[in-house]
Amino acid sequence: SGSFEEDIFFEPLPVVLTASRLPQSLEEAPGAITVIDRQTIDASHYRNIPRLLRAVPGMHIGYERGGTTWVSYHGIGLSSAGEMQILVNGATVQVPVNFGAIEWSGLPIFLSEVDQIEVVRGASANSFGGTSLVGTANLITRPIDESPGLSVRTLVGDPSIRDVEAAWAGRIDQTALRVIAGEQHDDGFKGLTDTRTTQRISVSSETRVDPNNILNIRLGGSSEHPQRGYPDSPLNSNGLRTADDRSHLVHLRWQHIADADNEWSASVHYQRLRFLDSWYAAAGSFTGIPLSRNRQNTLTSYEFQARHRISDALRGVWGVSTTRDRIHAPEQFIGDHEVLMRSDRGFANLEWQATERMNLN
Repeated sequence: SGSFEEDIFFEPLPVVLTASRLPQSLEEAPGAITVIDRQTIDASHYRNIPRLLRAVPGMHIGYERGGTTWVSYHGIGLSSAGEMQILVNGATVQVPVNFGAIEWSGLPIFLSEVDQIEVVRGASANSFGGTSLVGTANLITRPIDESPGLSVRTLVGDPSIRDVEAAWAGRIDQTALRVIAGEQHDDGFKGLTDTRTTQRISVSSETRVDPNNILNIRLGGSSEHPQRGYPDSPLNSNGLRTADDRSHLVHLRWQHIADADNEWSASVHYQRLRFLDSWYAAAGSFTGIPLSRNRQNTLTSYEFQARHRISDALRGVWGVSTTRDRIHAPEQFIGDHEVLMRSDRGFANLEWQATERMNLN
């Protein structure tokens, strides 16, 4: 049994991408990184991503309600974690319309399709934008044709958990395709009006156009109906209601691979979120005062990235990206009902294998 316990120290370290945008073993990557692999995800039997992130050193997880989760690193920005970046296959899912926070329960991705989660603790992954100040979590999906065929999963728990998920994966000519659809339902915290029902769909495809070019397409959508508010809020300022939250995304990526060390990619990412969240307040004899947190956001991002092997000891990656955010929230912005934001950035990283035991980034 002693040798079995020691085996873990001799297992190969995982390859990570998030810190430097170069494929590196965990020991060579610049920065402190925690990897949550597929085996850990399966063994946990968790229903959501924030619970998995509790295993990351320094990560703080908080709950206001069953479906409202705050994730932050060392407690910074706990209620609106605008300093932490959340990615799915390198594309951000964090949008300004939700005050910098993430609607974890409504993300259009299934935990069953996540292959590993790379969590960069600190600002080492700042090439993904300013919201990577205190940390970055990159959800990397599984190979599309890893488990071909049809599968159905159900989860029933006491007293109200009812989950169902159906998936199909296969290959059509040169295209690998995976489709997952499902629903989650639970009553949240006891003592609160906290029922939540979420429907999701996720479609991923990979088409090998020729030996050197690959087209990846990812489509996702979610529709969530969470109960919010409290029955005893003053003047019904946060009254009981059922919201309607929806999210849609499209991620296209063209990848040209010359060889194992030289490639470039161009990607387009589009995401739209819409939150319908309104109710009525009352003040004395005045009733039926409309209150609203209705808002919607449209994010469009374009990115180009190139990776090169310069010599046996030197390789690098560089790229540029531009992002447009259009936020529409009439009841929250005084004067202008719509706010437009633009961010442009360039990034580069050079890795020098100075000696067999020294690596500089």
